Amino acid sequence: MTETRSGPRHVLHGLGELVAYVPYLLGFHPRESVVVLGGGPPDGYGPSARYDIVAPPDQRAELLRQVTQMMQRAGVAWHDVVVFSAAPDVATVADEAAEALRAANPVNHVVLVRPAEGDRPAQWCIDDCRCGGRCPREVWQPVPAADRIPAVADHVLGERTPAAEREDLVRSLRPAPLRPGAVAQWVQTRVLGPDEEDELDDLDDRFADWAEATADDDLCDDWDDAWAAEWGEPDDDRDDSDPDHVGPAGGEALLDALERSTQAARRLACPNPYVWGDYPAALARVLDPSRDAPRVRDLPVGDLGTVLMTLRERNLRDHLMGWLAMTPMTVPGLFPDLTRAIRRAGAVPFDDRVLTPAEVTRVTERLRELVRSAPEPMVPAPATLLAYWCWTHGGGALALVALDRALEADPDYRMAGLLMQVVTHGMRPLDLCPTTREAAV
Repeated sequence: MTETRSGPRHVLHGLGELVAYVPYLLGFHPRESVVVLGGGPPDGYGPSARYDIVAPPDQRAELLRQVTQMMQRAGVAWHDVVVFSAAPDVATVADEAAEALRAANPVNHVVLVRPAEGDRPAQWCIDDCRCGGRCPREVWQPVPAADRIPAVADHVLGERTPAAEREDLVRSLRPAPLRPGAVAQWVQTRVLGPDEEDELDDLDDRFADWAEATADDDLCDDWDDAWAAEWGEPDDDRDDSDPDHVGPAGGEALLDALERSTQAARRLACPNPYVWGDYPAALARVLDPSRDAPRVRDLPVGDLGTVLMTLRERNLRDHLMGWLAMTPMTVPGLFPDLTRAIRRAGAVPFDDRVLTPAEVTRVTERLRELVRSAPEPMVPAPATLLAYWCWTHGGGALALVALDRALEADPDYRMAGLLMQVVTHGMRPLDLCPTTREAAV
């Protein structure tokens, strides 16, 4: 189930514009989906939720129960149901959803949407209307073009475009070509290798040259040839999502390096000593939301390794969560000296000003690239950070995908599990009552 909280208020002129706007609300074009929108005067539409039609009936019933509870917690006064499907019996699924929701609140409209087919554009019609007006029922009409809807303009100005389907969001967090292996080598050299800066500088230069040469080849069809040319012959059984094959140096060496760095931090009672001094400046470059900032993929591999190693320290992960967006899930006042150091490094003061919609989108993309650059054992922290950022900025769909990615890498990562419960139950940042919790979960 995808839950999305409302963003800026927009004026939608009729149900046709609402249908065209739903992909921008969710972040992707729904297929074979039920979308429930809650609302009420004087603010119009509020929270929304989506679930798959293809789910078994008993699972759909449970999802509907969760959606109903979410809408009740949000205090909505009514619902609209929009069903996207090419199935001939889609009205049955629509009626199922409407009847379940009416147990809590009125359902004003049930709208059916069928996708484009051949020369016929996508169409919508009203299956049921109880708004008290004279809505024409069962009359199929073309879905309005998005570029003719004023409410879409804010998304265009904010550099936000919906993905073609939810699977595109999943693929957007898959490991990037070579970067996880390069980060793994950097971490291993930093922790396990001799203290020779030349070796680290050489790794930075080689990775930067490769990134520039493949700037327009994000998926890198000749993966193994590129890997062999830059980093040595690959393992024939290498799987970049497998922690035992995160790079030519092997996953065991990376895990050993990460464990040693954790032990060193505990022994010295301080943050990770291998990267602590470099962290503020590296973080400022990774999260730079300016339009002309270098892409994360083009940053030195040392910047990526430094930030990813630091985020493994859960107190520092919590500090960054609170600095990016303070909510009752975060602990105020963690590491004030670190906050000042990050500001001195030139980072945007996330805790002291409101970002523009375009800047929010750019930070989302930079965090997404950080996840893609992480070796598998280092994925949970940045993926959870991305999910938290999306949750606090209304991106429920990507938040859930990021949490799935974090828990895929480590099913026991507790902060991801906690945030998953919060998001799937439709809770929003303001819904949470401040409570005392440990700084590291």
